[in-house]
Amino acid sequence: MTMWLSLIFLVLLFAIAYCQATHGLYSALIMTVLTLCSAAVAVGMHEWIATEAIAPYWKPDYAHSLGMGLSFGILLLLLRLVFDKTIHRSC
Repeated sequence: MTMWLSLIFLVLLFAIAYCQATHGLYSALIMTVLTLCSAAVAVGMHEWIATEAIAPYWKPDYAHSLGMGLSFGILLLLLRLVFDKTIHRSC
């Protein structure tokens, strides 16, 4: 099972890298900065999300990993949507 999960993540990593490479350097730079900011915020707030929002209501064994993943993913998605609306591409 672990091997398949690793293979899926590796394919996903290459697919994301390909998409970033085709969108250009400026877009990839913005995504890098947004990813670093999202990771910093997620590390800072995942424990509170895990203990206060997830663990009391649903599977405490997975609370910390879900708190980290959800806080990172949701924040990155929201930041990317805001930046895509704010900074228009010149195509």
